[in-house]
Amino acid sequence: MNKRTAIITCAVSICVINVCSTAWGIVDTRAIETVREKSVLNTSDLRAIDVFVQDAVEEVLRARDKDFATIAKTRSILISRQTSNVPNQKQYAQTFLESAETHITAALKEAQALPPARRAKVRVNLFIIAQALNRESLVTAALHYLSDPSKPVSYWATQLVTSQAAIAMINSSSPQSGPLITALNKLALLASPETLSLIIPFAAQLKTAAGQELILTIAEGRIKQYESNSVSHELADIKVLSGLCAQFNANGPSKTQCAQHFAQLLSYAIQRYAKNQARLTDQQKQDLISIIAETEEKCIAGLTKQPQTTLRRAIERGDMTALMTEHDRLLGSAAEKGVLPELLHFSYKAGKQEQDMPLTLNVG
Repeated sequence: MNKRTAIITCAVSICVINVCSTAWGIVDTRAIETVREKSVLNTSDLRAIDVFVQDAVEEVLRARDKDFATIAKTRSILISRQTSNVPNQKQYAQTFLESAETHITAALKEAQALPPARRAKVRVNLFIIAQALNRESLVTAALHYLSDPSKPVSYWATQLVTSQAAIAMINSSSPQSGPLITALNKLALLASPETLSLIIPFAAQLKTAAGQELILTIAEGRIKQYESNSVSHELADIKVLSGLCAQFNANGPSKTQCAQHFAQLLSYAIQRYAKNQARLTDQQKQDLISIIAETEEKCIAGLTKQPQTTLRRAIERGDMTALMTEHDRLLGSAAEKGVLPELLHFSYKAGKQEQDMPLTLNVG
């Protein structure tokens, strides 16, 4: 091969690589970069923004099953160009977000026609993009997928509906916040530990009664699981109890209910550990120990304003009688009201009746 032929062959190869790269998912950024440098946008500029967003979203939709690198690069290209390079150029960002809302919402629906595995991958990546864009209208688009059969899809949909955009929606009493709160409360009743890890910190950042209601819903779901002996992943209750405890110093109509649910859930965790030793796995025992010890140290000690280690020490000694004696002292029994009910001014509910002691856990 002579020098001239080698040069031509090399040039052709580069062109082929470039063409193939475009076909395989490299979004053309030349037009959008030109628009990002403009201080005043015209109609063709706005069109260029929409075309860029549409192309990027379609690349995600068309991506092949194992083409993870291309999808990740497309996500990065799209997200990194959501704002103009010109300070205070608001028209660019507004147009970009409106286009993203339109095309992402459409792509989520179009993905239904794809094979299940590919459909799930597409939707997960669209939710990741939507979360990065932090757009309230994209939060509502995720509501339909909270109970999706695909766990990755439902998880990332939950990520989106517990994002900062969702917090802003609820705290500002946005008209769209009603369906969001309803969906989250429904989800919280049967939430997995992974979902709980997203919902509880989210609820703690809400400045409305919705935050308390959401934490109460989660606690009610966990309490019912203890009662039906179907509880699993007990370690998740550390976050539930912590979320309830955080409400004791907050102003809200459900403060008393938070105290009731806190005490009942903690009581069930202690009773499950003390009464069910023969049936619990080593991991379950360790998880329950962590719940009891951490809640005693971080919440009960703070409420009573004195060191509190009696529950932990009883567990360390393997003294279940001492454990239940301290349970009764703190939470109440037939003979005494209990430190926490006295301090937080609440009683327990037994049907329509009130009583001074927590409900007894049936471990049979």
